[in-house]
Amino acid sequence: MTAEDRRAGLWRGLGQGDRNGGPTQMALRLKQSLESRRGFCPDDVFARYLAWWATEGFDTGPTAAGVFALVQAGVDRETAVRQIHEEFGGATAGCNPAHRAAPLAMMAFLPLSELADLARQEARLTHLHPDAGETSAAVVLLARHLIDGLPWTEAVPATATQVHGPAREALLTPQA
Repeated sequence: MTAEDRRAGLWRGLGQGDRNGGPTQMALRLKQSLESRRGFCPDDVFARYLAWWATEGFDTGPTAAGVFALVQAGVDRETAVRQIHEEFGGATAGCNPAHRAAPLAMMAFLPLSELADLARQEARLTHLHPDAGETSAAVVLLARHLIDGLPWTEAVPATATQVHGPAREALLTPQA
């Protein structure tokens, strides 16, 4: 099996595992942006998310939906993310960023050394809590390591060295 086969498998698995469709639709917008820009452009990604949400968006979770609603009402993105974080009492460590971030792992032109930071930046497009970014970074790094052919027993500790907090703890906690 080649890295290209594993990339395709990641994309197929995302679609098959998403019972509602929102995370896959957001991942598709991220994938389209990465491919068209040949890199991560936060403004382009967010504009694609917002355009999708405004016309047919669903299943984004309350954090992303709140941010999108504020931006649609004229609030700038960074202010909207902070405002929703404050309105939710800091409880914006949702899983939406981790669900939508798989395309970062799939893009061979994105260097492995930059993926954790890119995943954190992408998460902050809607979720201010650092755990959302760390979890997204863990998902992206783990997926890339597996795409690159590392066995699970090596991919997990390699990922854990680059993430912090509960995401790191989850990777290092033996599974029963």
